[in-house]
Amino acid sequence: MDTGELVSLVGPNGAGKSTTLRAISGLVAWEKEIKRRSTSGDIFLEGTVTFNGERIDQIPAHEIVRRGLVLCPERRRPFREMSVMENLLAGAYLQKDRIKSRETLDKVYEL
Repeated sequence: MDTGELVSLVGPNGAGKSTTLRAISGLVAWEKEIKRRSTSGDIFLEGTVTFNGERIDQIPAHEIVRRGLVLCPERRRPFREMSVMENLLAGAYLQKDRIKSRETLDKVYEL
């Protein structure tokens, strides 16, 4: 992928779109370099996941989040009991610089 490039993952229900995204973000383990049998022959799963030039497929999800890659699933409202402001602040949890957090929050309000 190139900087600024937009990529889509499309397919029917059950095709593995969500599972792929969960594997990329470290939320589910994926079996690398494994051979499976199918009715039409052997299936080989292999590859790596890189983000910002760094391999991330072997690090835990919380470390992937620290690097700036986060999965935000739709249709689920894990923080529905929280106010909008509390949800925005939860999104800034890893940002330790309060000034930067405030600037980002100001940008969100502007949008």
